[in-house]
Amino acid sequence: ITLENTPQLEIVKASPNIVKLIGSDLSGLPNQSRNFIQYLHPDDLQNYLQESSQASIEKLTSFSRKPYRLKHSADIYRWVREVSSTKTDYRGNVTHFNGYLIDITEQFQAGQKINRFARIVSQTVEEIYVVDAANLTILEANERACINLQTSTEKLVSKSLSDHCPETTTSQLLQQLDSIKTGQSETLVFENTHSRTDGTTYPVEVHAHYLGSEEPPVIVVIALDITERKQAELELKRHRDHLQEMVDEQTHDLILAKEQAEKANRAKSEFLANMTHELRTPMHAVLSFAELGGARSGTASADKISNYFSQIHNSGKHLLDLINDLLVLAASKTSALQESPVRTPLRAALLLVIDRLKHPADEKHIEMKLDIPHEAVSVLATENGLVRIF
Repeated sequence: ITLENTPQLEIVKASPNIVKLIGSDLSGLPNQSRNFIQYLHPDDLQNYLQESSQASIEKLTSFSRKPYRLKHSADIYRWVREVSSTKTDYRGNVTHFNGYLIDITEQFQAGQKINRFARIVSQTVEEIYVVDAANLTILEANERACINLQTSTEKLVSKSLSDHCPETTTSQLLQQLDSIKTGQSETLVFENTHSRTDGTTYPVEVHAHYLGSEEPPVIVVIALDITERKQAELELKRHRDHLQEMVDEQTHDLILAKEQAEKANRAKSEFLANMTHELRTPMHAVLSFAELGGARSGTASADKISNYFSQIHNSGKHLLDLINDLLVLAASKTSALQESPVRTPLRAALLLVIDRLKHPADEKHIEMKLDIPHEAVSVLATENGLVRIF
C-alpha cells in the first residue's frame, strides 16, 4: 500500500490483497473512503501518526511499525504488522509511505491465548513446577510457587524439588514418580510436605504428570496447599471422637440401667414365686379352721369355737397383709415393702405358726412340738417377715 504523507494519509494505491484486510480493493472505494486513518483502530491511531511523523522528521528510508489493527468491512478488526519505506522529494522531504502489510491476526490471537494461559498459570492458587524427569531439577515455576515457598524464581530454578520437601529425598521422590515415567499410570496423586524459606512447613496434595515428548523429558508437578483441609479433618476427627465418647458413656449408662432393671425384675419374680407359696399357708389355715369349726359346731365347746374363729381371723389378717404387699409390689412401690425391724418375741411367733398349722398337721397325723427355752428369746425382725420364714 502507498500512502501520501498528509494528515489523512490518503491511499494512493494498494495491491488487490488489501481486500483481506479491509474487505474491499482500491477500485471499490469511493474517494472519501481512501483516507487510511479511518481504517485504523482508535487505540492504534495516535501511535501510527507518531511513527509517521517521526519517520518524516528523521527522514528514515525504512522502518517497522508496531502491530496495529485495521477495520474490516465485516465490522471486525485484523491485526497487521507493517514494514514501511519512504519516498522523498528533491528537498529530501518524505512525501509517501510504501507499506508492506502482513496479516498477523491468527498469530496475534494465538499469542494472546498463550499469554492469557501463562497469566492464569502464574496467578493460580496451585504451585506449578516443570522439573527434569531425570533428577527433579526445577526448570520452571509459577508465581504461586515462589509466594508459598517465600523465594524468587531465580533462586528456585536449578534447585531440586526435594530441597523443599523435608520429609522426602530425591531418590524417594524419583521412586515414587517411577509409575508415571514407566507408563503404569498417567497421573500420580499423593500427599507431601513443603518447607518455606523460614523453615515452616505445610501439607500439599501433589498431582504429577510425565511428558516424555519434551527434550529433556519433564514432569509437571502441581501442588495444592491443603492446610485448611487438614485442619478441617482434624477438627472433624476431634468431634467424631468426642461423639464416640458420648455414645460410649450413654451406652454404658443404658447397659447399667438395663442390668438394674433386669435385677429388679428377677427380684420381683423371686418375690412373686415365694409369695405364691406364702399365700397358700394362711388360705389353707382359713379353710381348715372353717371346715373344722363347721364339723364340730354342735359338739365343741364355746372356747374351741372361739379359738377356731380367732385362727380364721389371724390367718385372714395375715393373708390380707400378703395381698397388700403384693398389690404394692405390682404398683412398683418397692419402698413401701420396707418395714422397719423391731424386737419380736420368738415364742409368740412360733405359737402363732403352730396354731395355724395344727389342724392340717392333725389331718395328716403329724405331731407338732414346740421346744424353746423358757427364757424370753426375741429376734430383730418384722412380725410378718418372721411368720413368713416359718
